[in-house]
Amino acid sequence: MRAVCLNCIMDEALREEVRKRLEEWECTFCGATADEDEGEGPVAAPFDDLMYIIMRAVHFHYRSVDDASLPYVDGEYMERTS
Repeated sequence: MRAVCLNCIMDEALREEVRKRLEEWECTFCGATADEDEGEGPVAAPFDDLMYIIMRAVHFHYRSVDDASLPYVDGEYMERTS
């Protein structure tokens, strides 16, 4: 399983969301590790968790043209003008 640590995430808001999901002891991107015997906690979150957070944001801001209620005329979607 791939995992990503907070040091590999540049966006602060994304880093805070990922911080809630730390459960891995090694980052597969940069190699950062934690020593469980020394009382250190996990340093990385599953990569799938990171992608879920990112895709949730993408789906919030963008949607399929089929779901956007755009008029379909002469075989093409018409753009909205504001």
